Amino acid sequence: MKNKSSILDVFDDFLSLFYPINCSCCDEPLYKHEKLICNLCYVSLPRFSNALNSKNELEKMLDGRVKFNRAFSLLNYQKGSKVQHLLHQLKYNNQPKIGILIGEWIVDEINYSDLKNSDFIIPIPLHPKKEKKRGYNQSLKIAEGLGNKLGIRVEKNALFRKVFTNTQTKKGKNERWENVKEVFGITPDILKPNSKIILVDDVITTGSTIEACAKIINEQASIELIIVSLAFASLSN
Repeated sequence: MKNKSSILDVFDDFLSLFYPINCSCCDEPLYKHEKLICNLCYVSLPRFSNALNSKNELEKMLDGRVKFNRAFSLLNYQKGSKVQHLLHQLKYNNQPKIGILIGEWIVDEINYSDLKNSDFIIPIPLHPKKEKKRGYNQSLKIAEGLGNKLGIRVEKNALFRKVFTNTQTKKGKNERWENVKEVFGITPDILKPNSKIILVDDVITTGSTIEACAKIINEQASIELIIVSLAFASLSN
């Protein structure tokens, strides 16, 4: 078995000379045993060190807009940054494994006990047309990474988009809210009173999408809601 493994390693190294696998952040070739993201990018990606503090920046932005117990994000999003490039690879370059990997990172790095006590995980949904075109829902992939690490099921069909909406990328705060406030629906009988739910998004900017989904969830039953995202465009950026 050891000899077979060694032969496979040599074969992989040989293939990498002609078909190098590059880091999803910096595009530099990965070394052997690096997975999707090189070690240098892994340690240098800008993280929110105060994710568990009461009233972190994401919580301050959402406070008063929606009912939630905790909210936190792993990475600080800025235009032109490695985080933006990573998100672009996840969403538009057919790399769903990035989402799963980051979901696992979130559990490892935040280590918030209430994550482990949650009943299930809900990803922000894509419209079926957009998901078919992209091939997957990036928020679902992040949720799957969380679920894998926590041993908690993902309810991928709990929320759905009723109508197709244009991209939020170039819209302002008010435009984003008008774009999403009535586009989400919820599947009956999934949410039970006093459930603990993790709501997962890829990147939060103005918070309009998270706000719209959280309000629908809170209308159904008495829910303990934890909001988690891969990245957040900090108010201080």
